[in-house]
Amino acid sequence: MSQWGGGAIGLGLNFVKLVAERHGGSIEARNRLEGGASFCLHLPVEV
Repeated sequence: MSQWGGGAIGLGLNFVKLVAERHGGSIEARNRLEGGASFCLHLPVEV
């Protein structure tokens, strides 16, 4: 489980990665110069 604030154990992003990969997608994380990180979820879409 993940929780906002101190003491998080980080399973949230692992779960997102698993779901994305099962749907043929991926998740990308980037450091931000201002601090923190940004995340991008890529999922294939049929058009």
